[in-house]
Amino acid sequence: MDNKIIIIPSKDKPIVLVILAALFFTLAFYLAFKSFSNIEFSLDESIIKRRIGFLELIAAFVLGGISFSQKRTLFFDLERKKFKSQLSVGPFKIGDWQSLPPLNYISVVGIDSKYIFTLNL
Repeated sequence: MDNKIIIIPSKDKPIVLVILAALFFTLAFYLAFKSFSNIEFSLDESIIKRRIGFLELIAAFVLGGISFSQKRTLFFDLERKKFKSQLSVGPFKIGDWQSLPPLNYISVVGIDSKYIFTLNL
């Protein structure tokens, strides 16, 4: 018996969100380049505050880009009684296999306007 895995992907993001994610990542990269291209080693309080401000802005743009570009996929391996909820941003993927609880039924409900789905186990 071959091992079949059921895959439930989330819907593709609208092009506006993809463009916003690309813009946020580009701004984060630009600010990081600008911030670290002319590093001044100084203990002057104004320079340290400016660096921290740049780092906070870079983190905000990276988190914004991640939130606009993340995608969730569910994997079910019914033979091994395991499932995985995988979060991906571009080529980076996070998710671990977990044991399934005893199931009577599985229902997947998609909500079109929110680009999310609900899984009832």
